[in-house]
Amino acid sequence: ATSSSSSSHTENNNMSPGNYAKIFRYNHASNSVVSRPMIWGLLPNNGCEQSPHLLPADDNFTPSPHYIMFNARSETIHTKQSFRSLLRDKKSAVWAVDVYFEWKTSLSPIDKRKQPYFVSSPETPLLLAGLWTEVKTGRRNNNEEETISTFTILTTDAHQKLAWLHPRQPCILADSSMAREWLENPSKSLVDKIRSLPNKQQNNIKNEGTIPWQCYPVTKK
Repeated sequence: ATSSSSSSHTENNNMSPGNYAKIFRYNHASNSVVSRPMIWGLLPNNGCEQSPHLLPADDNFTPSPHYIMFNARSETIHTKQSFRSLLRDKKSAVWAVDVYFEWKTSLSPIDKRKQPYFVSSPETPLLLAGLWTEVKTGRRNNNEEETISTFTILTTDAHQKLAWLHPRQPCILADSSMAREWLENPSKSLVDKIRSLPNKQQNNIKNEGTIPWQCYPVTKK
């Protein structure tokens, strides 16, 4: 995935949890879509002075266990408190990426190496549906409480023609109109609609034998 650069965060063409990315969200006060740098891996609760949240710039930082909530099952976000409250508070997000990667373990009983595969759209960026939040790190800067913004990506059952690669895939929004709807007014019914998109796409293209995304192996770099 590609993240746009900012004054304090550089471009990264091989994103992983614990990295900053430019994320779209909706500013309901100004009725506008804005882009903000956030860390991939949701932190749902505030840190404290005794155990503050670690940032990527901290010497002891590691993505795990600090940012392990990088995916959220779309089927259960209505029942899990960490996600349900974000949906209720309209903390929806969209991550526009060039591609996403999946690592496939060899089926050979001898060779257990993993092969990365590259999934992309031939014409447009992939618009991934997510949720975001802002919490206190537990530290203070210039006598003000430090905060951090983090996000997670919704997942769903994989398209039938991608299930060999992985049983799950990101919730990919159909177009910019659906992305705008997800940002402005996320709801349970819209989550269900987004979650069902791979199945609808299977039905629409069943006679063509193709999928709306490209998928092929790439180097481990």
